[in-house]
Amino acid sequence: MHSEKIFLKDGLIYDPLTKEKFEKNIIIDNGIIKDLTTKKTVPKSYYEIDCSGMILTTGFIDLRSNFTDPGNAYQETLYSGALSAVFGGYTKVCIMPGTNPVIDSPEVVEYINSLSDKIPIDIFTIGAATKGLEGKEISEIGLMHKAGIVAVSDYENSIQNSQLFRMVIEYSKKFNIPIINHPEDYFLSNLGKMNEGDVSTKNGMSGAPSISESTIVFRDISIAGYVDGRIHIPRVSSNRSIKLIERAKKEGISITAEVTPHHLYFNDQNFLDFSSRWKVNPPIRDNFDREKLVEALIDGTIDCISTDHNPQTIESKESDVYNASAGSIGLESSFGAVNKVLSTYKVEIFKIIDWFTSAPASIMNISIDQIVPGTKVNLVALNPNKKWIFNSRLTKSKSENSIFENEKLHGKVEYTIIGSKIFSNKI
Repeated sequence: MHSEKIFLKDGLIYDPLTKEKFEKNIIIDNGIIKDLTTKKTVPKSYYEIDCSGMILTTGFIDLRSNFTDPGNAYQETLYSGALSAVFGGYTKVCIMPGTNPVIDSPEVVEYINSLSDKIPIDIFTIGAATKGLEGKEISEIGLMHKAGIVAVSDYENSIQNSQLFRMVIEYSKKFNIPIINHPEDYFLSNLGKMNEGDVSTKNGMSGAPSISESTIVFRDISIAGYVDGRIHIPRVSSNRSIKLIERAKKEGISITAEVTPHHLYFNDQNFLDFSSRWKVNPPIRDNFDREKLVEALIDGTIDCISTDHNPQTIESKESDVYNASAGSIGLESSFGAVNKVLSTYKVEIFKIIDWFTSAPASIMNISIDQIVPGTKVNLVALNPNKKWIFNSRLTKSKSENSIFENEKLHGKVEYTIIGSKIFSNKI
């Protein structure tokens, strides 16, 4: 809904920029925070939202989502992806270049920019590191940066050519943007459909070992350190990778890393039922790796949460596990899944909020505002104690391939307010 005058009442405000927490009501006029007040009432012309038991904070930022638009709008459009984001609490989303045509030129970046004013969130594009995501020739990074990209990546294609990877890092360094390289040695993963371990042996399935990830992580760190470049490690899934990232940070290499909600939440025991629901890339590892991911997030080795939102058609996911597509949607389930896991480790809710807001903003050089009078409204009201069951049929995404289908989640974004627009999950 739309309302020029909004009164957010009785919520606890948390500002991720300043780390301040305070109890005040927020008065909004024409999409701008007019005042933070202890007043309990405002004129009747205001639309009042009772935020009792909720935390009011900055809208979430996702640094890696795949919206498949242009090209595959039947899976996701910019608009449907944006709606899914909003109802998950995300108000700024970085989209991956795996579109058709690929985001490997300033023209495609500008095309996406031209559509951005028609959707309710801020879209930031990640440009392809190589032309056509083919790993053969470096793309027009400088021109794309001028058009507005915030990072470069070949999406799910790992750059195997080490010299080319070095060139991409050195070129990106000029613009202070990170390169995000999917960490997978294809010769070692060898078409594995799940994690290599006890469960893959029991299932009689080919497995991808954790060294298929950590080998590329080691290479990328080595090159980044040599040329003094900046890298971001996506989708960290194994303890081997964690140890390498931890050591690199101690050595002063410019490196950040992320983990997805599903790698924090599940382990490969789930795959015992052979369901393609569990098929993601990289694969869900064993419980030892899962626990190490949680520890690495808590101790700061891993910097933030990324949804890895990856819509797929029903047909491609309901195929047999060998031929099914890998991937899961994740924007609407992310907070509830992460909060559920981390609350069992007694992690403070405000630290969790940081992993959804200030941390990804810092990695991508995306500015966020303080929650003070005079700034544009970009807020979420979340209930950290709300228990609910995820139902993919109710998602705003055009795809329903959720790894969290029927999972009991803990914590939910009840409202997202962007300017004068109110999006409500409250039922």
